[in-house]
Amino acid sequence: MTRDKRIATSVTSEDKLDFQIAAMRRDVSESELLREIVDDFLEEEDIPDEVREYFKEELESDQGNPKTVATAD
Repeated sequence: MTRDKRIATSVTSEDKLDFQIAAMRRDVSESELLREIVDDFLEEEDIPDEVREYFKEELESDQGNPKTVATAD
């Protein structure tokens, strides 16, 4: 599978340092560690194919027209 999409977020300086240390302790890059975390999370989510297809169509139809999504903090 080609890795051609990015996910980005902002964290505090302390979180960034802790993440760098965690990657160093595991002898992997920050990118590799983050990929592992995302893979583990998505594996636990176990999203059915029909749900994935539904949302894929929704996202494609809104391309260039971002939705406002309510989130819980």
